[in-house]
Amino acid sequence: DDDERIAFLVSNSDWTIILYSESFREGDRLLQVFHDEAVVLEVMIADSDVWGYDLLEYGRLTVSFNSNPHYFGGDDRKLEQNGDPHRLCRVLGLPDKVGTIQQIQRKRSLFADFPCESFCQSSGAPAGSLHCSDIDRWICGSAETRQIGGWQVEPLYFERRKLLGSEPQEPQLHRLAVREFETRERSPTMAEAQSGEELQHIQSQLRGFLLFAHVLSFIFRGLALIFSKPLLWWMRRFLKNREARLSTDPLLKAILSPASDQKQMNPGWRVDHRLGFKIRASVQPTPPNPLRLDLRNPLGFDVQEHEIFASLLRPQKLAQAFTLGSRVLLRKDELFKVGQMNARYLWLEDSTPNRIRFQYSWFIELEKCIVRFTASSPKPLEAAVTQEIRSTVETFTRC
Repeated sequence: DDDERIAFLVSNSDWTIILYSESFREGDRLLQVFHDEAVVLEVMIADSDVWGYDLLEYGRLTVSFNSNPHYFGGDDRKLEQNGDPHRLCRVLGLPDKVGTIQQIQRKRSLFADFPCESFCQSSGAPAGSLHCSDIDRWICGSAETRQIGGWQVEPLYFERRKLLGSEPQEPQLHRLAVREFETRERSPTMAEAQSGEELQHIQSQLRGFLLFAHVLSFIFRGLALIFSKPLLWWMRRFLKNREARLSTDPLLKAILSPASDQKQMNPGWRVDHRLGFKIRASVQPTPPNPLRLDLRNPLGFDVQEHEIFASLLRPQKLAQAFTLGSRVLLRKDELFKVGQMNARYLWLEDSTPNRIRFQYSWFIELEKCIVRFTASSPKPLEAAVTQEIRSTVETFTRC
């Protein structure tokens, strides 16, 4: 939420790298804190399309680079000279890196993250191209300081201040009633609202548009057949080269690879250190992939080729999960316990036009949040599958 903050300090004898969750909105304020520092290097990436850096010496901007100063429509150059590798390397004590920095600044890439990553590695500060969420995902919410590859990684999680007079939220998972969504009066359809002549005109325009769309689809299919193999070859070569670059840096290799150490430390368990809970589920070994983004909560698991997602709900958002849409039918609602914690199971059928979907949710109520496990399928899950999911959910316990 807007009132939560995360920061990480990644440091060695040469650098202190600050990764802050609100660097875009509060970056200028943060720079003011270091106004008296001899050297501050700010690195930025915008939309994976633009990257750049600012060098500040005792608070004064002396070197600035932007890979595409006209990306946002105007001219975003902060200084007349767009990048000065000679001064940058002299100030940073890297005289042998001038040619490398010049080459990186001239390089054009589909994603700005990669030249920025090369720039930070060449400057001796590889973690400077990362976002704080990269490290947050890697350490799984642990607050412990870690040492890796000569670097110290220190997490700083800022806790939310409680409002005056605020009281703990009472358990509500077992008290909430499933209710139907309040539907409005049906609006007239296009056929009802338009006259016959107007409707024919709209239909003729629609037929022309569909014909044009079909022609475009044939063209793009032909282009895809021509360029798919060269593009696939280029992507494989690019990923292989990037993986080789990451393997030379132990810090980036550890952070950007799947966190297999947690699986080795807790065999047979999935662990969420931020929550302080774990769940017994099979953990399949996955090959290292530096571009892999695991969007699931660490507690997510698989059952017979069905992916079970884990997410967190704030107590004030729980009622929305029990409010059904106009085409959603309640198939089953069951209360149960996981240890001493309230738990609940919902099975819903979503019958939107031309699409039927079955939604399954298992809720567990904690003191400050609700853990929700969800599965979705175009046809009802077999009883054996839902029972196995239920059995796995019931292993949810503290670390």
